[in-house]
Amino acid sequence: MAKQDLKQLFLEDHRRLARGLTRLIKHLERNELREAVDAAHALDVVAGPHMAFEEDVFYPALKHDYGREFVDRLEDEHQMGRDAVKELIAVNDSAHIAPADRQRLLHQLESALDHVLSCGTLVSHLERLPDARQKEMLGRLEALRESGMRWTDRATRKTRVERN
Repeated sequence: MAKQDLKQLFLEDHRRLARGLTRLIKHLERNELREAVDAAHALDVVAGPHMAFEEDVFYPALKHDYGREFVDRLEDEHQMGRDAVKELIAVNDSAHIAPADRQRLLHQLESALDHVLSCGTLVSHLERLPDARQKEMLGRLEALRESGMRWTDRATRKTRVERN
């Protein structure tokens, strides 16, 4: 298999995230809790490596052009989605989600979907980077994909900032 470039992998991840979030939202809208939990587990696996790449590699590169406030907002949007997925994963088979909680989770997941759709447009920033930097970032993304990291395994932005 030919090695993909960074742009291809980045956009592929965003398509997979959008499909996973859409599936999760549909199940939650229909109050199909078991299916929503299963979709949350699947999304957790798909999102983990990509979110780690964005938060640890890509977003620091964006700070120079877009500013810290912009990047902080992007990370806050990640946290909102991560919190919703984490909450759904914790649901057991006998659980019921109150209507107000379901609406809150839907709002969080819809915001995460909006983020995924709009963040994909930042691919132009990747294309402007020197080839050597793109190659380095590609290697990091591929390594993260192989790691099997889950989205819910990631420390929150607040915790990461406190460590630094």
